[in-house]
Amino acid sequence: VLSSSPFSIQMAEEDTEALLEVLRESDDDASTLKQRFRITHQCRTQHMPAPLVDALKHAGAVWRDTVVIQNYVATPPSEQAVTMPPAMAMRGEYDCVNERCLDEWKGVFNHNMVELRTLEGCSHHGLLERGTFYGE
Repeated sequence: VLSSSPFSIQMAEEDTEALLEVLRESDDDASTLKQRFRITHQCRTQHMPAPLVDALKHAGAVWRDTVVIQNYVATPPSEQAVTMPPAMAMRGEYDCVNERCLDEWKGVFNHNMVELRTLEGCSHHGLLERGTFYGE
């Protein structure tokens, strides 16, 4: 299962910038932009869930943010590779990882058993927003 996983970091950053621009156009208050982005596209809860706060608090310094993986793009296995297992790639309806980014995962697997799913009403952290729904 690929959960809100970007196919390409550059693609995800371009899409994130477009989402930020929409938020700026609707309200140019830069002091609230980060919070509005979080509530709309990262975790649609009034307050940041404790597991997410804890994870961010304990994130390392080296592998933090996308700078260290800036050039990452998922690539298919070699033609000699064994067939990969079936896969599901999912994202939230309001996720900063958008449909375009999710759809690209189909070309990475060496079979056509890839299910794409959008979780209605969720954003990037659907598991923390609607845990029961996420597991269905």
